[in-house]
Amino acid sequence: MNNASVFAPTDLKNISATEIRRTLDINLIAPILLSKNMAFQKEKSSIINILDIFAVKPLTDYFSYTISKAGLRMATKALAKELGPNIRVNGVSPGIIIWPEGDVNKEFMSTDIVRGLPLKKKGEPSDIASACYFLAEAAPFITGEIVTVDGGQSLN
Repeated sequence: MNNASVFAPTDLKNISATEIRRTLDINLIAPILLSKNMAFQKEKSSIINILDIFAVKPLTDYFSYTISKAGLRMATKALAKELGPNIRVNGVSPGIIIWPEGDVNKEFMSTDIVRGLPLKKKGEPSDIASACYFLAEAAPFITGEIVTVDGGQSLN
């Protein structure tokens, strides 16, 4: 599972090449290289990339993050074609997930955003884990797909 990422504001007006490269290196290049290394060492396995709903719906002031996750979305599909039949490659695309500690916007996310979701509840880390488990263990005929886990947020 490729889950490491950097999520920092980078507005287009002030962004530097260094910031773009750092974000792309962590969010896009690293998962591709890790997938490549794993793919040729194991047979009949599964790779899961953690994406973001903002891979298809740009997030203002997060230019580098958005393009890196969009790239990883396409890389997931390309890797699925390249690495089959022994390796399945899929992605999980979370919306806003409330983590148990350290979230400075917890109150905002618990009210304003949740009210706008069709399911009217916040996502939990276990929701992401369940989707990953499904793709890794219970879906042997699925590859190149992205499962969106966002309570319907991407419908808006």
